[in-house]
Amino acid sequence: MSENKKIVFVGNSLLDMVKCRGHVMSRLGQLGYEVHLIAPEDIPLKHVNLPPSIKVHKWFLHPSSHNPFYEIGAFFHLLKLLVKINPRLAFSYTVKANFYTAVIGKTLGFKTCSIITGLGRVFTIQAPLYTYVQKFVLWGWRLSTQIWVMNQFDYDYLKHVNPKLSLAHMPGEGVDVSHFKPSQMHVSRKEVQFLFIGRLLKAKGLEELFQAIKHLKQKEYLFHLKVAGTYDPNDQDKIDKTQLDELVKQGLAEHLGYVSDVRSLIQESDCLVLPSYREGLPRVILEANAMQCPIIATNVPGCQDLVKEGVNGFLCEPRSTLCLENALEKFLKLSEDERKRLGHEGHKIVLERFTTTHVQNFYLKALEGFETYK
Repeated sequence: MSENKKIVFVGNSLLDMVKCRGHVMSRLGQLGYEVHLIAPEDIPLKHVNLPPSIKVHKWFLHPSSHNPFYEIGAFFHLLKLLVKINPRLAFSYTVKANFYTAVIGKTLGFKTCSIITGLGRVFTIQAPLYTYVQKFVLWGWRLSTQIWVMNQFDYDYLKHVNPKLSLAHMPGEGVDVSHFKPSQMHVSRKEVQFLFIGRLLKAKGLEELFQAIKHLKQKEYLFHLKVAGTYDPNDQDKIDKTQLDELVKQGLAEHLGYVSDVRSLIQESDCLVLPSYREGLPRVILEANAMQCPIIATNVPGCQDLVKEGVNGFLCEPRSTLCLENALEKFLKLSEDERKRLGHEGHKIVLERFTTTHVQNFYLKALEGFETYK
């Protein structure tokens, strides 16, 4: 890049920015770029595992707020931070950060890259308010120098909505295969261990999963379900938690709450289950694949990019308890060798396309390309 080597990363969660993009920021810092990170401080700065050279700026943003006064305050606070930093380029993640950064970048004259981790509720909920917000968001994306998406469906959709958008398809956030690696220990279990990792939301397909588990128990299969994730009673899409509590009482499931390091959970599991209604490019599937854990997921954007039917797992239709039950039963009937084969194939998929090295190289190649934009 030119003489200005300042690059800014803007997101709505310090935890997510460090966890998912820390390896990219660290690599750029090693290469001589001046890297700045702007995000709300949802974890203490002392817990941020980044090189000291990366400058962290607290952003007064309420990620889930719809209060216009909060949003105006967040916009002008971000404007103040970006004026002070004066970057050459800003990478932004999630809808609010994308929109605000693109507007400010267009105003101040620096280049912006809006990274869409998944189109999310704004584009999946059919309601008048969300239809209006969609148009607003699309207008904001048009102000970006470039837009990156993580799955093929989102790429095709945005290309159809606005062919003039400068789009690129990136290989997700990247998995550190030296961190998420297969276990060398073999454990033979009588019970098949299913694992769900994610927020306890209806859109994650949990209600269908709980029903499927009940039906399968009646067929006298030996299995157990572990659920790792937080329950937010204030989220409009929260599940009816009594269903999970009932399974726990019956000994069919275990609720672990938030788990900061999921590696031991994946290692102890035979199959990861993600019956989500929609995803960007689910990191949890990549991590499970990297550790040779087979997958059962829904045939929806994001999941279908990572799970190939009968290769590294099984796909089922979203919102269908019966289809999910059939996929779980299909896995329960597999031999141990067949399950191992699924795990090995998932590991190969990650190594071929989705490691942190793939993602870092994508950013570095893109940095060269941004010089051609005027």
